[in-house]
Amino acid sequence: MADFYLKRGDTSPSLEATLTEFDGTDDVAIDLTGASVVFSMTTMGGTVIVSRKSVAIVTALNGQVRYDWESGDTAMPGTFKAEFEVTLPSGKIVSFPNTESIVIKILEDLA
Repeated sequence: MADFYLKRGDTSPSLEATLTEFDGTDDVAIDLTGASVVFSMTTMGGTVIVSRKSVAIVTALNGQVRYDWESGDTAMPGTFKAEFEVTLPSGKIVSFPNTESIVIKILEDLA
C-alpha cells in the first residue's frame, strides 16, 4: 500500500510531511530552524527519478515540509520510494523517515 498517490503527469497535490524522530517515548517533530531539506525519489529498483531537489520548510519548529512536484517528476507510472534529507545547522545529515521509505504510487492517467 502506498503512502501517497498521483496520476502520471500530475504536479498537484504537493507532498507534505511532518518530519519526526523517536525520543525514546514518542515521535516528536524535528526542529528545522536553520536547516535545509531536499527530496529524493527512486524506482523500487533504485533508478533515480528525483535527486536532491529543494523542499519548502512550511513550519520549522513543527518539522513541516512540502515538496512541490516539477514537470517530469511524475512522468513514469509505477511504485517509487522516497525520502527527505535534512542538513542540520551543525552540518550533520539525517534522513526521514529513517525506519523505512515513503512509498509513492503514480497511476496511469486515462488520456
